[in-house]
Amino acid sequence: MRTVKFATLVIAASATLFACKPKEEAPAPVAEVTEGEAAQDDATVASFDRREACELTMSAPDSNDWTTYWEGSNGAKSLHWANDTEKAALANNLVSIPLEITCSSSESPAITVTLSASNSKDTEVPMGPGSYPIWGREQSPVKGGQFLTATLSYDGRNFDSRSGTISISEFGSAGVSGTFSLEGAEMGTEDAAPIRIQGSFEFPCRGGVMESECTASQN
Repeated sequence: MRTVKFATLVIAASATLFACKPKEEAPAPVAEVTEGEAAQDDATVASFDRREACELTMSAPDSNDWTTYWEGSNGAKSLHWANDTEKAALANNLVSIPLEITCSSSESPAITVTLSASNSKDTEVPMGPGSYPIWGREQSPVKGGQFLTATLSYDGRNFDSRSGTISISEFGSAGVSGTFSLEGAEMGTEDAAPIRIQGSFEFPCRGGVMESECTASQN
């Protein structure tokens, strides 16, 4: 009889404990990302990472076209994007260049074009639209208001310009855009192949070191 009463008490106590134990909350449902939403996010990241910078067209020594992107060496540098303190530092280091642009693609056949107003004062290549001659490294020293072909390489071969023009359509505190065309020849060989390139470019200023006056949005 006592055994039955004890068992009855144990069962009753267990029932009371289970009745008083709070219920565990179910975990919040995890929002599912559809394939379409994931693809849209990937496209947004890709469009930011792969911002177009230059369009290049070559008619000699081969026929080729490139689209380059604002990453790596592609970009522009300008003394005009620096504040007064930075301008003084650049002048002390002999790198106070009013404008330099680089269009480069590593996709085969690789190409790099760097045009630099390296011997110009800021008044000779001011902010704003303008047209300037392109000068080659093997020509007489570049003067103020001229752009030196600092680099002109194609498919592992080095070239130099003989004539050309760079036309700036927009140049302000947010960036620079324009077009160029040049003709030249291969360097370091007796049978020098000709080169002819046309290009367009559009670069925001990066707003990094020595560009405190840059107003371009990097977002």
